[in-house]
Amino acid sequence: MRSDVDIEVVEADPPRRLVERNVSAAGRRLAHGTYTIEALPGGGSRVAFTYAWVRAPLADRLLAPVVRSTMRRANRTVMRRLATELARHGSTGGA
Repeated sequence: MRSDVDIEVVEADPPRRLVERNVSAAGRRLAHGTYTIEALPGGGSRVAFTYAWVRAPLADRLLAPVVRSTMRRANRTVMRRLATELARHGSTGGA
């Protein structure tokens, strides 16, 4: 079952760090996601993402291993798509 998610950036330290606050499950779930960006010596960047519930419905907490696995898979997919888009735009000179 999917639900709407409201996301707000609550902290930013460009270009190194971004923290988002998200609310979902009709307000019953509150979490923070943190993106950390690290420049790599040979060019490019490493993006790390951590996600932590501040509060979550009991069902979410009981299903935490499944939720973690699902989020990890979804984040890998999103990061691959982002890398593909960045490479495509980089090879076209930003056009």
